[in-house]
Amino acid sequence: MTLPLQPAAAEDVPDFNPVEIVAWLQQHPDFLERHPELVDFLTPPSAHGSGVVDMQRYMVQRLQGENARLYDAADELISLGRNNMSAQAATHRAVLALLETTGFEHLIHIATKDCPELLDVDVMTLSIESESVLSPLFVSAGIGVVRPGDVEALMNGRDVNLRPLSRDGEAIFGPATDLVKSDGLARLTIDERPAILALGCREPGKFHPGQGTELLGFFARALEGCIRQWLNKPAA
Repeated sequence: MTLPLQPAAAEDVPDFNPVEIVAWLQQHPDFLERHPELVDFLTPPSAHGSGVVDMQRYMVQRLQGENARLYDAADELISLGRNNMSAQAATHRAVLALLETTGFEHLIHIATKDCPELLDVDVMTLSIESESVLSPLFVSAGIGVVRPGDVEALMNGRDVNLRPLSRDGEAIFGPATDLVKSDGLARLTIDERPAILALGCREPGKFHPGQGTELLGFFARALEGCIRQWLNKPAA
């Protein structure tokens, strides 16, 4: 265990020869640069020459630099916390909107037309794998179709895939393909078939791998549960 550096008591200081110390420091002018923590324990003399003034300036600049870094780190943490809280609140509002729908078609409409604004994206689509024409229920609701295997290819083995530069988006974004520059994709299961929820933004890099995926994953699971509930609900 390394103990923090502490100033030595006067009686503990060995009887070094100051001349030897000065000579050694002159031969190692980068000593303080390699051990900046020593500055915290040095007592600067009064200004009597350019060298001393430079030493004091170095100490002041070092402290100012540390303070600036601390302020920047604090601002970044505060900004990150606010952004996370804002995104979480938006996701909760979107999920509540899904829960208040009155039917399957209404659910898909809210998810693809109203939720994009709530989640601050430009477009949101829902597609399902199928080898044939979709059932009239899915078609009328506005669910798209992708070829078998497309979901796995787009998701790249993930449940949520965030892509800073959207590519191969024609199958999932349709007419909005040229608009979308960045996308977030979430894997779903609809009617026991692979499906994909796609959120697209016109801003490149809006989605990127360094972001958390929990909120998008949560929204996707909520949407999947609502879809399953309406598909299993008997007609009135």
